Amino acid sequence: MIKRCRIVYLITDLDVGGAENSLYQLVTHLDTKKFSPIVYSLSCEGKIADKLRNKGIEVVCLGAKNKFDITVFFKLIKLLNRQKPHILHTYLFHANFLGRIAGRIAGVPIIISSVRTMEKQKWHHVYLDMLTCWMVDKEVCVSKDVEGFVRKYAKVPAHKLITIYNGIDFKDISIAKNIEDKKKELSINQFNPIIGTVGHLTVAKGVVYLLKAFQLVLEDFPNACLLVVGDGPQEKELKKSALELNIVPSVKFLGFREDAIDIMNVMDVFVLPSLWEGMPNVVLEAYALGKPVVSTRVGGTEEIIKDGETGFLVSPKDWRNLAKCIKSLIKDTEMKERFGFKGKEFVSKNFSLEKMVKATEKLYEKLIN
Repeated sequence: MIKRCRIVYLITDLDVGGAENSLYQLVTHLDTKKFSPIVYSLSCEGKIADKLRNKGIEVVCLGAKNKFDITVFFKLIKLLNRQKPHILHTYLFHANFLGRIAGRIAGVPIIISSVRTMEKQKWHHVYLDMLTCWMVDKEVCVSKDVEGFVRKYAKVPAHKLITIYNGIDFKDISIAKNIEDKKKELSINQFNPIIGTVGHLTVAKGVVYLLKAFQLVLEDFPNACLLVVGDGPQEKELKKSALELNIVPSVKFLGFREDAIDIMNVMDVFVLPSLWEGMPNVVLEAYALGKPVVSTRVGGTEEIIKDGETGFLVSPKDWRNLAKCIKSLIKDTEMKERFGFKGKEFVSKNFSLEKMVKATEKLYEKLIN
């Protein structure tokens, strides 16, 4: 193997999100004796860019004005020619697509793409993946379900696919405030129980179905509260839905929060109502906090959640069953605590940051050799 491998990580943007956080965790925990990372973002500065620089990682933002800004493609080729990396590792669709072509033009020896979700609503993404997969040495999938999807629909050969699960740093799940202090800060100490979700508010996250489910929860538990942490293009529409469902006094839209972990810690039940996913980090974080999870059966959730043992799995859009499972956990305190404990135990054994980093480093070494 070469003495120190130069790796360029290319990502669509560096705002806060699952892919961005996974990239941050990986590049800041690589063995620096073997690997020298640099991060390129197609778009402008984001919150993760500052975090990376604070850890001593060089970050270059190409400043794309929109997803059709072709000038970043030529900037990328120029940078790759100058950097001469041994490996180009791309994250998210636009970076995957542009990175493959630019990487081949620039003569990068090894190109790896990360596939993080099953975009069933965006078949043009699948088609373009199929057209360009010959340019890639490996596609890293975040779950077996995602790997199966890519193999079946994007026709990527099995030998080019590998599953490396997301991992979280349990030492990084630090709680700044205790539960009662946080409830007081959020002005929710009069509510019980607390249900919640965290995520970018897009159609894919299915929060509208959680609102409908929560309306049914309130019929049995009128003092319950729903916390929705995150912002995004669906926020206005979701607030309108809460108004139409007549649940506004019991729903708190908290927007983007740096203290999302502290807020998750006050939740009695964590809910992921997504319509599609890859491998949701937020479920790993909920289990790290010992919270029981109710989730839709999408993407890699079945590989994290053992239905009836560590949480409940329901079909996407099935808000009635979602409500039924939430109410079951609220009613049975012993089951709620058991699910949270078993979930934490399972995740700590199988989804650690150390495992993710070691598996990725092993892949790099194998491809270089």
